[in-house]
Amino acid sequence: MPFPLKAIVNRYSCRNFLSQEVEEEKLYNIIEAARLAPSWVNVQPWHFIVVKDKQQKELLAKLSHNQPHVDEAPVVIVCCGNKAAWEYDNYKKILENRPDMTEEKMNRLLTNPAFNPKLINDETLMLRTAESLSYATAFMILEAYNQELGCCIIGGIGNEITSSIPEVYAVVREELSLPDDMFILSLLAVGYPKQTQNDCLKYRHSHSDIVSCNYYGCKNF
Repeated sequence: MPFPLKAIVNRYSCRNFLSQEVEEEKLYNIIEAARLAPSWVNVQPWHFIVVKDKQQKELLAKLSHNQPHVDEAPVVIVCCGNKAAWEYDNYKKILENRPDMTEEKMNRLLTNPAFNPKLINDETLMLRTAESLSYATAFMILEAYNQELGCCIIGGIGNEITSSIPEVYAVVREELSLPDDMFILSLLAVGYPKQTQNDCLKYRHSHSDIVSCNYYGCKNF
């Protein structure tokens, strides 16, 4: 079975880690997978903070409502959405780098709310930013498997989306020196796993439960 399908089939959410340090080269490759991920109009609205410091990990564990694997993991990657990527000058610079871009096409992308969420409202801007960031996060978990590492996405945290424990979130933002236009969408706990895949049951809906042909409910495909 070729990669990445093998990784998709065999990866699991690891919540028990060895204390063994993760090599810098492996961390680089995980972040590189995120850097190369697709995004809306290639705007790449993301930033990743690699945390190894014990005190910072303890603070991130508090942000995740005391999920123990956040503190236990040798590395926690803080996945941040960058809303500033959609600012006019930044967005225009990205578009100018596209080989097929014309001035007419660029103006259409910059001024059409369907392609520029900043023209709608902050909620939509955050939604589109989070959407692109989720692609990069998915690429990272596949590359982590490729590097023989375990990882777990932690989305149950205090942030702008959940509005939980705002006082902890404020402290985390300050500790990480996050700019105002960045928000934390999720954490990625990374390390060498204690358990094996056989210890982790994976339940998924069947193909027939989630796929229709031409219209919802049609199974003739």
